[in-house]
Amino acid sequence: MDFRNGTRPASNLYGRAERLTPNDNEDLPRIWPALKIGATGGALVVTPADNVNGVLGKVTLNVAANETLPLAIKRLWATGTVATTIHGLG
Repeated sequence: MDFRNGTRPASNLYGRAERLTPNDNEDLPRIWPALKIGATGGALVVTPADNVNGVLGKVTLNVAANETLPLAIKRLWATGTVATTIHGLG
């Protein structure tokens, strides 16, 4: 954080990152406001955080390597996910 003006530099918009493990049986322990995809892109199967009563269910996205997605999710599915080294940013 730049304490001179109270803002973060553009290169560090998120203060925390944690590697996420895809899991078909459990939601993530916390909701991350964004995701960072690692060196391998491809299919990413998620349940959005605002999925009220399961209306949306699973959503499959095609993501690029090193892409940052401003997408809050509550589950990262193992089945169907090809992208690797996925981090939650917050």
